[in-house]
Amino acid sequence: MTTYTVNAKPGPRIHALVIGVGNYLYGGTHYPAGSQLAGLLRPITELTCAPLSAKHVAGSLFEADWTASPIKLGTVELLLSPTTPVLWSADGGATAPERALFSEVRAAGHRWFEKCNSSEDNIALLYFCGHGWGSLRRYLLVEDFGEKRDEWDEHLIDFTKTRTAMLGCRARTQCFFLDTCSVDPDQLAGQTISAKAMVPNPLKESDPYMSIDNPIFSSSRPSLHVEAQEREVTPFAAAIVRTLNGLGAAQYGDNWEITTGNLPTRLGEVMAWYGPPEAANEFYPVPGDAWRWTMMRRLPKAPLVPFKLGCLPRSALGSAEWELRCLESNKEFRRAPLCRVWSDEVPASAYRLTVTFPDNSHESVTQPSRVIHPPPRPYDVTVKQSPRH
Repeated sequence: MTTYTVNAKPGPRIHALVIGVGNYLYGGTHYPAGSQLAGLLRPITELTCAPLSAKHVAGSLFEADWTASPIKLGTVELLLSPTTPVLWSADGGATAPERALFSEVRAAGHRWFEKCNSSEDNIALLYFCGHGWGSLRRYLLVEDFGEKRDEWDEHLIDFTKTRTAMLGCRARTQCFFLDTCSVDPDQLAGQTISAKAMVPNPLKESDPYMSIDNPIFSSSRPSLHVEAQEREVTPFAAAIVRTLNGLGAAQYGDNWEITTGNLPTRLGEVMAWYGPPEAANEFYPVPGDAWRWTMMRRLPKAPLVPFKLGCLPRSALGSAEWELRCLESNKEFRRAPLCRVWSDEVPASAYRLTVTFPDNSHESVTQPSRVIHPPPRPYDVTVKQSPRH
């Protein structure tokens, strides 16, 4: 069992289930061409990005400062199926997380469900990176999928069933991050699939409808393949971490808070900022049933916000000298003239922006209050040529 307990004190908690499947025992050429499973399994190749991405997401949860958040991180269930052994530092020592085999995923899913079910104010968070199928009905492929030839769907996770079963969980906020493709293989047409949920299903038909804030954030639109770079964290995983670490925050009074209502827009904006462009175009959020804005995290201080400052016309950049002075802390940020936009990051706040031209080629410009808040944005300053030039 690979369960990491971060905070076991009484009170609402975030309980995360993080899975990264990079090694598929029965994929590729395991079955000969022409066999019943060959068409399904041949496209299922190694995904070196998946364990790295899951580690990145899980690591960011552990490293985040939760002191200001009313709902703190409680536990993390981590399952990895890498192509080479991976050690995970926890409790002062190193341990190898459980592999994402069907039985282990289901066992971890049941533990996760029970923890989430302990309070309606808990937040259930699922991140899965690996091969996936389905546009309308989603399936997640674990390490030992395809082990049984005669029962090929035996080791297949039905995500749609999982999300439906989670309606029986008391946690009213549930966020699902699916870092997978969402294609429908031709071989599945007309097939009756008996895949299982990864969590128990305590709901009965007579139970009342549960209003759950349960959005799905998918890295791929329906019926779409997504490309991933080998041995690199996926753009979607990187965007999740950056968004939850601050770029998804909005200011409410003196607090910076990340809510489920902000996540769809902010994740897309962060993916578009850091690229590649196709990743942002493929991102596909599905709203939750309740349309609530649940606070996921309150930051201990204002987040760092990337920005790009440029001149119009661009020809003035080479002689522009920049200064940002924070109106709150009076701290200064400067950049000497360079023939490119000023790309940097500063704490979210309002700034006095000044651009001067030591060569007197253009007139100086001062903006008394330039607000730099999440999400990342480019800003252009229009300048006029000096009459003496």
